[in-house]
Amino acid sequence: MKMNHQRLNAPLRARRMQSPEKYSTTRAKDYNPSDLGSRPTLRSSSFRQPPPTIEAAMELLLERSDINPNSQTENSKTALCEAAQNGHDAIVWQLLDSGRVDVNLADHIERRPPLHWAARYGRKKVVELLLETDGVDLRVGESRGRTAEILARGAGYSEIADLIHKKANRGVRRNSSGRSRN
Repeated sequence: MKMNHQRLNAPLRARRMQSPEKYSTTRAKDYNPSDLGSRPTLRSSSFRQPPPTIEAAMELLLERSDINPNSQTENSKTALCEAAQNGHDAIVWQLLDSGRVDVNLADHIERRPPLHWAARYGRKKVVELLLETDGVDLRVGESRGRTAEILARGAGYSEIADLIHKKANRGVRRNSSGRSRN
């Protein structure tokens, strides 16, 4: 079979002109260039505005009362779990600041709350934010019974494990043998 090198090497623009309906949402016969004025280019001022940030998008979503920030994705994680796992501290802060998220809501598969995800993946800033949040449960175990401290230590993040340990043992009085008296 002989290949048509001319067709393969033809510029994309030329191919678009041959069948514009294939590359456009409007049919070629409906297209009228005078309706759009001049055709925008990549240097056009309309393309110079930066795209909205993920933080701006999250802010818009949190303003809507019909959107539940505790809803879970197809992999059963909440937005807070996803943000904690991926180290998006600005998103974690926005979600926590909204007051609409459950800081202890775990995914259905691993049964890990956001603190566990952040600790497991070494997200120190996120762990610090979660530790400052009222109501975060530091002693809960995931599906295999491991706490956030154990996950962090097992993954090699001893500094994060120490932070969690310190917070978990704050206010616990010990007797002379080292056992807690509470």
